[in-house]
Amino acid sequence: MKKIIFTIFTLAIITTSYAQVNFGLRGGLNLSDYSNLESDKKTDLYFGAFLSLKLGDLYTLQPELTYSKEGTKLNGNYDRLQSNTIKANFFSAAIINKFNIAKRAHVVIGPYLDIRMSENIDYRNFNDNNYYYESVTNGADIGFIAGFGFDVTDSFTIEARYKQGFIDTFDVNYLDGYNNRYNNYNSHLNQVIQVGIAYKFKLRK
Repeated sequence: MKKIIFTIFTLAIITTSYAQVNFGLRGGLNLSDYSNLESDKKTDLYFGAFLSLKLGDLYTLQPELTYSKEGTKLNGNYDRLQSNTIKANFFSAAIINKFNIAKRAHVVIGPYLDIRMSENIDYRNFNDNNYYYESVTNGADIGFIAGFGFDVTDSFTIEARYKQGFIDTFDVNYLDGYNNRYNNYNSHLNQVIQVGIAYKFKLRK
């Protein structure tokens, strides 16, 4: 294990020593929803930072850390939830691969890991004719990000992305089972459209 960590660390040092390194900030608008729900997209914000490692004319490796406010607005009769507006806030780590396809245009793709920081998805349950609220969500999500961007200047970028989660938001059949909306349980996967801007600060040429 120590040898693996040492090897990764050594490769990281070698890679960054030959790369054009930039630090940047990014932020914008989220349009978020869950699959297989009667719902509308919820509008909110995301903001974060990134390290841009330009490894060639066509390819840039871009690790990112982002705080993202997501969720959805339910239209169905989910009366055992405290609110029909689901609010879920995540701390997200992503490894973005950026490929230049034109002079100022690029596409991005890469995996992400989301850690749930806060949420209001509490489900009303019953015990001896009294009810109480309990959390019914998974605390983490993994998925992929895909999108494109346009560099207005060498520092300023406009970008649009799509996030698709792979892990069910709800850890049990709370929504579908008690509302009898489906014969079988359907996964409720996180889906987010992001539109925003990014600004790079050059650290090294």
